[in-house]
Amino acid sequence: MVTELGDIHDVEHVESVRRSLAIDPYYIRRLRYSLLRQGHSDADAISRLPSEVRDDFASRVHLHPLRLAEQHASNIDGSTKRLFETRAGGRLESVILATPTGRVSLCLSSQVGCRAGCQFCATATMPTVVNLSPGEILDQLVQANQLLHQQGRKVHNMVFMGMGEPLHNEAAVTMALETLIGDGGFNFSPQKISLSSVGVPDAMLRVASRFPKLKMALSLHSADQRVRERLIPLGRRYPLPELRATMEKITLDNETRKLNRAREQHAKTIISDQDLEAAEYAFD
Repeated sequence: MVTELGDIHDVEHVESVRRSLAIDPYYIRRLRYSLLRQGHSDADAISRLPSEVRDDFASRVHLHPLRLAEQHASNIDGSTKRLFETRAGGRLESVILATPTGRVSLCLSSQVGCRAGCQFCATATMPTVVNLSPGEILDQLVQANQLLHQQGRKVHNMVFMGMGEPLHNEAAVTMALETLIGDGGFNFSPQKISLSSVGVPDAMLRVASRFPKLKMALSLHSADQRVRERLIPLGRRYPLPELRATMEKITLDNETRKLNRAREQHAKTIISDQDLEAAEYAFD
């Protein structure tokens, strides 16, 4: 029997609990759809399970790896800053950004603290740096959508531009992205997700290759190498020419993929036209 506690984003753990409780996979899909895509409350999501297993499931699978500690809404720009606490006691922030048109963006954190050491960033002064788990990254979106659902809204765009350098937590961020865009997860368009980095070339190339439709942004802050090194210590390791070459390669690779897809589509069109001509000839 499964007794350890895991979160709803840990697919293997959820599957183990499902088998232990003999729950039809259909009900797990209903729960995840309610929570991840519709932004329903915890009670509504759990109600998708058969009544006889709800308590046991909830005791083994927690829906939220994060606890909301504080929330501050701005009367000026409509933003809402949310302070979360991990189960280990770490604190992180995410920000809900609402526009007058009603569209909403969410700024996500990937770490508690940051090793990049940027001189202008308060996060760099935090004494310890802890990588967030995929579930802790994703729960920021879950809880944002639960809040917005009460207002008849939802998150339309996401940007990894909160606390931490996302590519210093590449493994967890990659797993979170898989769930964000996956059919079994949030089914979010990768074109509506941006990842901002101070510049970690190898990781940028890996992530861009794995998620070609993801928007990759470089936090430049200065086009002068000497100034940038003072602002961003990591700039000494990855100078501007290398970062420029990296961004150019990402752009070129994306354009090449688009061209190849266009060629494939054109080839299919030609084949379809030839099949049609053959069919018309046979009919005549």
